[in-house]
Amino acid sequence: MMSDKRSNSRLSTRDCERIDDEHGVKNYKRKDFVPSRTKGAYLWTPEDVRLLDLLASYGAVMEHCWDLPIDALIKCLTDPQQQMDAVSAAVTTPYRARFQLAVTRFTGYKRVFAKCGGGEMVETAYSALFRHATMRGIPQEDQEVVLIDKFFHGRMRSSQTNSSDLHQRTGKGPRVRGFNTVLRDIEAVREALMKPNCIGIVLEKHQGEAGPIFDARGKDSFYREIHTIARQLGKLIVVDEVQSGLYRCGYKMSWMEDGPQYRPDATVLAKILGGGIEPISAIVCNDDFAKAWTPGSDGSTFGGFPPACAAATAVIEYMEQHPELGERSIAVGKRFADKLSGIPHVSVDYRGSMIGVFVESLSSAEDICHDILKAKRGAYLIPGHAYEHGTYIRISPAFKAITDGDIDDICRFTLRPVLEKVSLEIIKGEKW
Repeated sequence: MMSDKRSNSRLSTRDCERIDDEHGVKNYKRKDFVPSRTKGAYLWTPEDVRLLDLLASYGAVMEHCWDLPIDALIKCLTDPQQQMDAVSAAVTTPYRARFQLAVTRFTGYKRVFAKCGGGEMVETAYSALFRHATMRGIPQEDQEVVLIDKFFHGRMRSSQTNSSDLHQRTGKGPRVRGFNTVLRDIEAVREALMKPNCIGIVLEKHQGEAGPIFDARGKDSFYREIHTIARQLGKLIVVDEVQSGLYRCGYKMSWMEDGPQYRPDATVLAKILGGGIEPISAIVCNDDFAKAWTPGSDGSTFGGFPPACAAATAVIEYMEQHPELGERSIAVGKRFADKLSGIPHVSVDYRGSMIGVFVESLSSAEDICHDILKAKRGAYLIPGHAYEHGTYIRISPAFKAITDGDIDDICRFTLRPVLEKVSLEIIKGEKW
């Protein structure tokens, strides 16, 4: 069990839930499970109940307590010859330099700007686009960036107040101006991009929190078509790969599925970048996009600070040396889809190890996720449900650590029985 240093006692699951209820805030609806340690693909409670993590910190973890970034972090903090913690962002460091070299080599972009979280990095992308609009002579009060309906770009006010989700918008104050949220429709986006005051677009190829909602493959790819239109109109393109990047969807960045000719001007990375050990995000871009930043125009106290760069460099270098991670991610998604196929009213789609289980006739999958979490047969599981479109169950495992045996067992003993029960109730017109 976890220790409470103030009283030298051990905290149980009930203790943790009580303390959180008394002293925490209700910004999340907590899952009915308290992990006290993690390793590989699993979580354990203080009472040593094991649970397979199908949420993986919203896709941020390839392997819990991964030795590689932990060792890099420890070395950064303890090696007498290169020991560093926080230093001013006004100076560079060997850790930042190694991180920059690793990321640019891995992604093929020339420039990289590091911060701490995905939401703030998307906000940084917005800021850069507006600065480009100013550089092009568009009056500040008229500048506009296009967003796609049902997006999730984090919880900064610019994104939240322009969200199509009422829950995200409510209580956030007046809408932040300068954004045009349009339907996920080719002609609607084309019309928005054609406006002379529009500087560009920020979009996800695969919308993780909204479903997941996956982009079509090949010539039917929505992203591919939007990229072509934006290029024809001379508009800038930023792709949010906070959830879908770094092999989560089978590629270094999910837009790569459409080919190198569909490279955006900038890509936002986060989550997996820190290996589950350090919060770090990055925007990678070309020289022209990077011209938006001048001294004092943007910054971050802990953005790219040495410990985060040390952990992230180890992760990126590992990915560079192990491109088979993409193949494994795709194999994980396919195995889940195969093992859950054939259930009436249930369909499964995936891009790499970002997996969406869609159940017809539901207004929300929250109750199903609760049933899965509390299922008594076989392994305990923790899945997620869609942020906006609650009919989706979101599965995003620690794909480096999860085994084929893990997948087979949880599908056979837990996921499939729960989904079959729901399917039967739908057929009978019960409950759902």
